[in-house]
Amino acid sequence: MKKLKTYVITCAVNFPTTHPRKGEPTGFKEAILAGTKIHTIRTNFDFWAKRIIEVQAGRARISLREWSGKPYASKQVEFAELRADNGVGFERLATYEHGSFRVEGLNAWRPVKPAYLANHDGLSLRDFTDWFKKPVFPMAIIHFTSFRYAKQ
Repeated sequence: MKKLKTYVITCAVNFPTTHPRKGEPTGFKEAILAGTKIHTIRTNFDFWAKRIIEVQAGRARISLREWSGKPYASKQVEFAELRADNGVGFERLATYEHGSFRVEGLNAWRPVKPAYLANHDGLSLRDFTDWFKKPVFPMAIIHFTSFRYAKQ
């Protein structure tokens, strides 16, 4: 059997130094394992889209990890693995206008209110807004489940 490629998504253990809650725990690992954080949002849409397509095709897996200590200076520890059968997917977070984000799927798009997006990302609206002060569009919404905004 051919070995799968592994793509790593490292989840923040603590809020970054640029956030008003810097150093406080994010609770991301616990929220992902509980099924309340159902996606992550990343810059570099094209990069992530190619990787998620490989996962969907069964040629790769996603390793969800967190740092065991100081970020970039400690070992990463895997706490979950995602494969195609988990429903992994992606959507394009295209723009923000008229009080909503434009989320684009394969054949549809939908306006999504920031609070709804924040909730699924494991953050309060305030924390979400502070985290993504200056978003660089397009961004990738990497779904851990079969949930999609554009299908709703």
